[in-house]
Amino acid sequence: KTYGGYTAMSRQVIERSSVAYLDTAFRAMAIAYAKYVNAQAIVALKALTGVGTATADTTAKGWTDAIVDSAVSIYGATGLQPEFILAAPDVFKTVVGIFDSSDRPIMGGNFNGIGSVNIPALTADVRSLPMVLDPALSAGDCWIANREGFVTYESGGAPFRLSAESITTLTKDFSVYGYAAFAGPVPGAIVKVTVEAE
Repeated sequence: KTYGGYTAMSRQVIERSSVAYLDTAFRAMAIAYAKYVNAQAIVALKALTGVGTATADTTAKGWTDAIVDSAVSIYGATGLQPEFILAAPDVFKTVVGIFDSSDRPIMGGNFNGIGSVNIPALTADVRSLPMVLDPALSAGDCWIANREGFVTYESGGAPFRLSAESITTLTKDFSVYGYAAFAGPVPGAIVKVTVEAE
């Protein structure tokens, strides 16, 4: 599909503005393009059939079990290994908020740790799997996967820029666009994780 957006502005704004109005507009359109393409990728990911399933809870053991079950599922279906965890913000908070009975963090703690976390960067590593947080995911969304499971095909260099000028109204239209498609060629390399309360 083709994804894109546009805006219009007068030559006066382009030529006489005291701020970089056009550059700001292009940056805003590029950000909107990236967010929309990401949202469409999520829609395609959620529509996949043939993915594995696993369950985790709010404990270190629950997440360890989920990762082991996912690794077994992915290897059994494809011969591949899991490479990352893709998680919604609430799932990320659940994992990095696991504490032991002495109120010590399991993630990044000095005792009984199952991984590391960098909260300002919103990154984590759970049982040697990097956890990727996507703010666009819905609450509860979580997958453990190998990159072969889901592919985004996007035109190289996208988004592209176009412009057209009206000499009668002294305005100019600007657009950004790109082509993208999504596929799940190896759905067995993806495991949908359901996070349950302890």
